[in-house]
Amino acid sequence: MKTSKFPAWVEELNSAPTGGHYQWAAEFRRRNRSPEFRAFLAAVEKWQTDPDLCDAFKAHARDILSGGRGSTEALIMLKALAAAAPTAPELYRGDGEPGTVWSVLQHYPTGYEFDLALASFSSDRGLASEFAWLARDSGHNVEVVFVLQAGSRSVRIDVLAPDHIHWREREWFSGGRFAVLDSRLASDEMVEIVIEQQKVYDVG
Repeated sequence: MKTSKFPAWVEELNSAPTGGHYQWAAEFRRRNRSPEFRAFLAAVEKWQTDPDLCDAFKAHARDILSGGRGSTEALIMLKALAAAAPTAPELYRGDGEPGTVWSVLQHYPTGYEFDLALASFSSDRGLASEFAWLARDSGHNVEVVFVLQAGSRSVRIDVLAPDHIHWREREWFSGGRFAVLDSRLASDEMVEIVIEQQKVYDVG
Protein backbone atom coordinates (compact mmCIF):
# COMPACT_ATOMS: atom_id res chain seq x y z
CA MET A 1 0.00 0.00 0.00
CA LYS A 2 1.39 3.37 -0.98
CA THR A 3 0.86 6.44 1.17
CA SER A 4 -0.23 8.30 -1.98
CA LYS A 5 -3.53 6.38 -1.96
CA PHE A 6 -4.57 7.90 1.37
CA PRO A 7 -4.60 11.72 1.32
CA ALA A 8 -7.93 12.28 -0.47
CA TRP A 9 -10.13 10.48 2.02
CA VAL A 10 -7.98 11.38 5.05
CA GLU A 11 -8.37 15.06 4.19
CA GLU A 12 -12.11 14.62 3.70
CA LEU A 13 -12.45 12.91 7.09
CA ASN A 14 -10.56 15.70 8.82
CA SER A 15 -12.75 18.40 7.29
CA ALA A 16 -16.10 16.63 7.81
CA PRO A 17 -18.98 18.80 9.06
CA THR A 18 -20.01 18.50 12.71
CA GLY A 19 -23.72 18.37 11.87
CA GLY A 20 -25.60 15.67 9.95
CA HIS A 21 -23.10 13.08 11.12
CA TYR A 22 -24.84 9.86 10.11
CA GLN A 23 -25.99 11.13 6.72
CA TRP A 24 -22.51 12.43 5.96
CA ALA A 25 -20.87 9.18 7.08
CA ALA A 26 -23.17 7.04 4.96
CA GLU A 27 -22.42 9.10 1.86
CA PHE A 28 -18.71 9.10 2.64
CA ARG A 29 -18.63 5.30 2.92
CA ARG A 30 -20.63 4.95 -0.29
CA ARG A 31 -18.14 7.04 -2.27
CA ASN A 32 -14.99 5.50 -0.82
CA ARG A 33 -14.80 1.83 -1.79
CA SER A 34 -11.06 1.32 -2.27
CA PRO A 35 -9.51 -1.71 -0.53
CA GLU A 36 -7.27 0.63 1.48
CA PHE A 37 -10.22 2.60 2.82
CA ARG A 38 -12.26 -0.52 3.60
CA ALA A 39 -9.31 -1.93 5.56
CA PHE A 40 -8.97 1.38 7.42
CA LEU A 41 -12.69 1.44 8.21
CA ALA A 42 -12.53 -2.11 9.62
CA ALA A 43 -9.50 -1.21 11.75
CA VAL A 44 -11.19 1.92 13.12
CA GLU A 45 -14.32 -0.01 14.08
CA LYS A 46 -12.22 -2.45 16.12
CA TRP A 47 -10.24 0.44 17.63
CA GLN A 48 -13.42 2.21 18.75
CA THR A 49 -15.43 -0.74 20.06
CA ASP A 50 -12.98 -3.24 21.57
CA PRO A 51 -10.63 -1.88 24.28
CA ASP A 52 -8.46 -4.99 24.19
CA LEU A 53 -7.97 -4.71 20.42
CA CYS A 54 -7.30 -0.99 20.77
CA ASP A 55 -4.50 -1.75 23.23
CA ALA A 56 -3.21 -4.47 20.90
CA PHE A 57 -3.12 -2.04 17.94
CA LYS A 58 -1.05 0.38 20.02
CA ALA A 59 1.39 -2.40 20.85
CA HIS A 60 1.50 -3.48 17.20
CA ALA A 61 2.21 0.11 16.13
CA ARG A 62 5.12 0.31 18.57
CA ASP A 63 6.38 -2.98 17.16
CA ILE A 64 6.22 -1.63 13.58
CA LEU A 65 8.11 1.53 14.53
CA SER A 66 10.83 -0.57 16.12
CA GLY A 67 11.24 -2.69 12.99
CA GLY A 68 8.77 -5.48 13.72
CA ARG A 69 5.80 -6.73 11.73
CA GLY A 70 3.01 -5.44 13.96
CA SER A 71 -0.39 -5.98 12.35
CA THR A 72 -2.18 -4.92 9.18
CA GLU A 73 -4.62 -2.79 11.20
CA ALA A 74 -1.89 -0.87 13.00
CA LEU A 75 0.02 -0.38 9.77
CA ILE A 76 -2.94 1.07 7.91
CA MET A 77 -3.67 3.49 10.78
CA LEU A 78 -0.03 4.61 10.80
CA LYS A 79 -0.17 5.12 7.03
CA ALA A 80 -3.31 7.25 7.31
CA LEU A 81 -1.67 9.33 10.02
CA ALA A 82 1.43 9.89 7.89
CA ALA A 83 -0.82 11.08 5.05
CA ALA A 84 -2.71 13.63 7.15
CA ALA A 85 -2.03 17.32 6.62
CA PRO A 86 -0.84 19.27 9.70
CA THR A 87 -4.19 21.00 10.13
CA ALA A 88 -5.88 19.32 13.09
CA PRO A 89 -7.51 21.61 15.68
CA GLU A 90 -6.42 21.66 19.30
CA LEU A 91 -6.96 18.17 20.69
CA TYR A 92 -7.08 16.69 24.19
CA ARG A 93 -6.14 13.35 25.70
CA GLY A 94 -7.29 12.24 29.13
CA ASP A 95 -5.06 9.76 30.93
CA GLY A 96 -3.74 8.88 34.36
CA GLU A 97 -0.34 8.60 35.99
CA PRO A 98 0.86 6.98 39.21
CA GLY A 99 2.51 8.97 41.96
CA THR A 100 1.62 12.54 42.88
CA VAL A 101 0.84 15.67 40.90
CA TRP A 102 4.35 16.89 41.74
CA SER A 103 6.05 13.73 40.46
CA VAL A 104 4.03 13.97 37.22
CA LEU A 105 5.06 17.60 36.76
CA GLN A 106 8.68 16.58 37.26
CA HIS A 107 8.30 13.76 34.74
CA TYR A 108 6.99 16.14 32.04
CA PRO A 109 9.17 19.26 32.25
CA THR A 110 9.16 21.87 29.51
CA GLY A 111 11.21 20.60 26.57
CA TYR A 112 10.80 16.92 27.41
CA GLU A 113 10.17 14.76 24.33
CA PHE A 114 8.37 11.44 24.15
CA ASP A 115 6.89 9.07 21.58
CA LEU A 116 3.36 7.78 21.13
CA ALA A 117 2.94 5.30 18.29
CA LEU A 118 -0.85 5.61 18.21
CA ALA A 119 -3.08 7.35 20.74
CA SER A 120 -6.67 8.57 21.06
CA PHE A 121 -7.44 12.26 21.40
CA SER A 122 -10.69 14.22 21.48
CA SER A 123 -11.66 17.62 20.18
CA ASP A 124 -13.76 18.00 23.36
CA ARG A 125 -11.74 19.07 26.43
CA GLY A 126 -14.57 18.03 28.77
CA LEU A 127 -14.58 14.47 27.41
CA ALA A 128 -10.82 14.24 27.86
CA SER A 129 -11.22 15.33 31.49
CA GLU A 130 -13.80 12.57 31.96
CA PHE A 131 -11.37 9.98 30.61
CA ALA A 132 -8.66 11.31 32.94
CA TRP A 133 -11.05 10.85 35.88
CA LEU A 134 -11.96 7.32 34.69
CA ALA A 135 -8.25 6.43 34.63
CA ARG A 136 -8.50 6.27 38.42
CA ASP A 137 -10.26 2.94 37.93
CA SER A 138 -6.95 1.61 36.60
CA GLY A 139 -5.16 2.53 39.80
CA HIS A 140 -3.74 5.86 38.67
CA ASN A 141 -3.60 8.55 41.33
CA VAL A 142 -3.19 11.60 39.11
CA GLU A 143 -5.56 12.76 36.39
CA VAL A 144 -3.66 14.05 33.35
CA VAL A 145 -5.01 16.01 30.40
CA PHE A 146 -2.66 16.41 27.45
CA VAL A 147 -3.40 19.45 25.29
CA LEU A 148 -2.12 18.89 21.76
CA GLN A 149 -1.56 22.19 20.01
CA ALA A 150 -3.42 22.91 16.77
CA GLY A 151 -1.57 22.01 13.59
CA SER A 152 -0.78 18.37 14.28
CA ARG A 153 -1.04 15.47 11.86
CA SER A 154 -4.02 13.59 13.26
CA VAL A 155 -7.00 11.72 11.82
CA ARG A 156 -10.60 12.38 12.76
CA ILE A 157 -12.63 9.21 13.30
CA ASP A 158 -15.70 10.25 15.29
CA VAL A 159 -17.57 10.47 11.98
CA LEU A 160 -16.92 6.76 11.43
CA ALA A 161 -18.19 5.73 14.86
CA PRO A 162 -20.83 2.96 14.84
CA ASP A 163 -23.18 4.64 17.34
CA HIS A 164 -23.98 7.92 19.09
CA ILE A 165 -22.08 6.93 22.25
CA HIS A 166 -18.79 6.68 20.37
CA TRP A 167 -19.65 9.68 18.18
CA ARG A 168 -19.93 11.96 21.21
CA GLU A 169 -16.32 11.19 22.11
CA ARG A 170 -15.27 13.44 19.20
CA GLU A 171 -12.34 11.10 18.64
CA TRP A 172 -9.21 11.67 16.61
CA PHE A 173 -6.08 9.56 16.69
CA SER A 174 -2.54 10.79 16.43
CA GLY A 175 1.00 9.68 17.12
CA GLY A 176 4.67 10.44 16.57
CA ARG A 177 7.18 12.47 18.57
CA PHE A 178 5.84 15.09 20.98
CA ALA A 179 7.50 17.87 22.96
CA VAL A 180 6.21 19.38 26.20
CA LEU A 181 5.60 23.11 25.92
CA ASP A 182 4.20 23.57 29.41
CA SER A 183 3.01 21.51 32.36
CA ARG A 184 0.90 22.91 35.14
CA LEU A 185 -1.29 22.06 38.07
CA ALA A 186 -4.94 22.19 37.00
CA SER A 187 -6.32 21.10 40.39
CA ASP A 188 -5.24 19.17 43.48
CA GLU A 189 -5.68 15.95 41.49
CA MET A 190 -5.09 16.96 37.87
CA VAL A 191 -2.11 18.01 35.78
CA GLU A 192 -2.44 19.67 32.37
CA ILE A 193 0.40 19.10 29.92
CA VAL A 194 0.60 21.19 26.74
CA ILE A 195 2.35 19.33 23.94
CA GLU A 196 3.35 19.93 20.35
CA GLN A 197 3.78 17.25 17.69
CA GLN A 198 7.34 17.27 16.37
CA LYS A 199 6.92 14.63 13.66
CA VAL A 200 5.05 11.53 12.60
CA TYR A 201 6.73 8.39 11.37
CA ASP A 202 6.78 7.44 7.70
CA VAL A 203 6.06 3.73 7.51
CA GLY A 204 6.39 3.58 3.72
